[in-house]
Amino acid sequence: LVCSNSLRSNQLHNAAGLLKEELRRCGSLLISTADKHAVPAGSSLAVSRDDFADSVTKKIMSTKGITVVDQEVKNLNAMLRDYDAVVLATGPHTFGDLSNELRTIIGEEYLYFYDAIAPLVELGGIDMDMCFRASRGGEGKEGDYINAPFSKDEYYNFVDELKNGIKTPIHSGDEGVFFRGCMPIEVMAEDSADTLLYGPMRSDGIIDPRTGKRPYAVIQFRQDRAAGDIYNIVGFQTRLTYPEQMRIFKKIPGLKNAEFVRLGSMHRNTYVNAPRVMNPDMSLKKENRIFLAGQISGVEGYIESIAQSFFVAGTLLTRFLVSKSSLPDFPDYTAMGALRNYLINAEPAGFQPMKINLGLLPPLSSDDKKEFVKAKSKFENKLGFSKRSLAFFDKYISKIN
Repeated sequence: LVCSNSLRSNQLHNAAGLLKEELRRCGSLLISTADKHAVPAGSSLAVSRDDFADSVTKKIMSTKGITVVDQEVKNLNAMLRDYDAVVLATGPHTFGDLSNELRTIIGEEYLYFYDAIAPLVELGGIDMDMCFRASRGGEGKEGDYINAPFSKDEYYNFVDELKNGIKTPIHSGDEGVFFRGCMPIEVMAEDSADTLLYGPMRSDGIIDPRTGKRPYAVIQFRQDRAAGDIYNIVGFQTRLTYPEQMRIFKKIPGLKNAEFVRLGSMHRNTYVNAPRVMNPDMSLKKENRIFLAGQISGVEGYIESIAQSFFVAGTLLTRFLVSKSSLPDFPDYTAMGALRNYLINAEPAGFQPMKINLGLLPPLSSDDKKEFVKAKSKFENKLGFSKRSLAFFDKYISKIN
């Protein structure tokens, strides 16, 4: 897990919760492992980072039929001479000889965006006389998040520090190429002084138990591993220089004596223009024995990468290598099918990575609403999407079993 330790919402009225539920019903190793190593995170699924990674690694290394070869792959053509098919699940940081060879095969430049990582701090360095435990809207037990409250003056002074802080340089010509779902905190501050009030520093649903009032703004800390000794600064991905992070983030109420386990950083994510270069089965149009899986295919996020990879390895590759027969595609009414549909049918011009969202699914028809929506409310309408999706999903699973 490179960035956050959160796999986002577990609730079924949320698209991320729906996608995880579909993966559970498929028997996904990664999601079942995440459930096993969950840490308190309100209504979200967050995992103990090290325990999750160790468990997955041990499972892979001990599974009969998997051979792990500890070396770098540089020659795709050589791989194709030895194997019937090759899946590239190389993530967003594909580089070097492999990257150049893939670029030659697809016949065009990669696309990319800049992503960022949030800092981690030790629990012992958070002053709990100034901070308090609470989850937004009362989610979770007793308050799974630690909150640092800001007054109005403290908030705007902090925004000024972010705006004026020294940033690490990025490649010339790359300025502004950020993924909207993971914007650096200082970029959000530069957009508008109030942007953070509606983003990672929003205080809606949070009451300071010491005052009985809602703070003007808050910064939240989420548990990062099972031991409960390391916390993630939620939503605070950044490209501030390390000295500036140490200086500015220690101005957060309660972090004066903070010990940083990891500081934030930026990284360049590479992905292909999926609708232009990939077939419906996620193979390359110019070499249909090469399949792309995960973030390099044009999805964004942990669970999206898991789902797209599961789709390739669990169904399409089985069809290609084993059964030689046609498996039914995931219906577009499901989260997995909608994500795949986006990759294949999006407009190639201006193609951008996509997180799962209910907007990717077909609208609810009047008949759908009668069957799946119990009451007229925004919540019930969102839940109706998931109920419909899971009904179609269960039918799909019954067909392939």
